[in-house]
Amino acid sequence: MKAFSTMIRAVSNTTQSHRINQFSTVLKQYLNSTINTTTNTITSSSSAARSGFTRAAGGVALASPSLLLFPYDDENEQHQAPLDLISAKSTLSASAPCILSASSLKDSFDAFLQSIEPIITDTRFTLGVSMIPHPAKVAKGGEDAYFVSSDGRCIGVADGVGGWGDIGVDPALYSRSLMEGARLSADNRGNNLHRDPVELMADGYNYSACVQGSSTAVVIVLDGMKLYAANLGDSGLMIIRGQEIIFRSKEQQHSFNFPYQIGTGSADKPEHSVRYVVDIQPNDIVIVGSDGLWDNLYDSDIFEIIASANTTDATALAQAIARHAEMVAVDKDIISPFSKCARSNGYPFASGGKLDDITVLVGRIVLNAVEGNVVMA
Repeated sequence: MKAFSTMIRAVSNTTQSHRINQFSTVLKQYLNSTINTTTNTITSSSSAARSGFTRAAGGVALASPSLLLFPYDDENEQHQAPLDLISAKSTLSASAPCILSASSLKDSFDAFLQSIEPIITDTRFTLGVSMIPHPAKVAKGGEDAYFVSSDGRCIGVADGVGGWGDIGVDPALYSRSLMEGARLSADNRGNNLHRDPVELMADGYNYSACVQGSSTAVVIVLDGMKLYAANLGDSGLMIIRGQEIIFRSKEQQHSFNFPYQIGTGSADKPEHSVRYVVDIQPNDIVIVGSDGLWDNLYDSDIFEIIASANTTDATALAQAIARHAEMVAVDKDIISPFSKCARSNGYPFASGGKLDDITVLVGRIVLNAVEGNVVMA
């Protein structure tokens, strides 16, 4: 039992992101290594007996099933904080001693893990946001917009097409309405229905039918250990895992600086979005932004900002990325992603950044808190 308690203490000292998977793996390893599969008896030890295990013919007797989840500290002669994830839901009776064969115990645990899979794979964003308006649009807060669903699993960014301003239409009205409609759709659907990012975008599009204007958009939905995204136009997203970029969306352009857009008079529709499905892990970092981000920073720039930061706080990271993009935007000599693209599209002397609204969302993938110190941070 000492080996088990040592392993459990190691698990309890890790971050929330890995505890569930580690815990299930550790307990399975312990059952496989400690239980003598030939005689179906558990290895005898004083700490095992103290922790509720006694030898029994053909099986393992437990004074109380919950004691299985109280790792014993052999050095300090006391129980550690209870790992009661199983005890409340176990099929074992807690009212009286019981005897289980080793194989039955393992089968019971496997069945339990299967029953709680929706809980231990339930993910959401810990989110930070930074918005820096175009210098000429500070008074009205720029023309970008974003939304976050109430459960933290759905997010989106929209960039109102600035050309509408030339005919007296505020581009911010459409982008904000689009994101509000998407947010309402996400919240109304809740967890009981699968939330498709294209459908959320379409609901925002329909919600904004009476608003003049147009916008690019990216909508993201977390569902268990998968991320679903729909990207229309030149907003986009990137995912960083550890020391590498594992995903980057692609822009949709009709021609140079003419992105796909939905809204008044546009032939583009939400269903023309590029769909993505990405397997995610806890602690993955998702960066979502309008073209004010991607036109000014290369992917490698964003990665370096994240990698060199002295914080994991999502808001601080979003602010650092946005500030760096702003610095490039006002630099007239730098070769930015936008000027590099311009040169490849017939503008050989293009240089400098691109002044624009800059919206950055940084979301860290976390497991939703499950009561009990197996998964609580």
